[in-house]
Amino acid sequence: MLAEEIIAIYIDKPNVTKTKMFGSDTLLINGNVFLSKMKEEIMFKLKLDDIPKALQIPDADYFDPMKNGKKMGNWIAFPLTISDKRLIEIARLSFEHISTFPLKVSKKKTAKKEVYSK
Repeated sequence: MLAEEIIAIYIDKPNVTKTKMFGSDTLLINGNVFLSKMKEEIMFKLKLDDIPKALQIPDADYFDPMKNGKKMGNWIAFPLTISDKRLIEIARLSFEHISTFPLKVSKKKTAKKEVYSK
């Protein structure tokens, strides 16, 4: 599966981490998401200039998480069944773009204070 090949390309690169977000395998560079593999699709965050190139690939579309027509800005999704090798170039564009983002430091979760009323 091409999606697994792409993940294998990036998983061992410096500053790349793999995590689960909303139940999906997600790769981050410096704490910023650049790739997420959902149940039926893989998606990448791209620069506006790179979106037309991505949309030339058959079945590519803006990511619509709820499948209700509300698409997420710079996120382009592809079906997991895709075999078009141009997807490797799209992954590279996403990785390079997100690599320019500043380091994202995760916020520590603090325990909620309980409020007692008399």
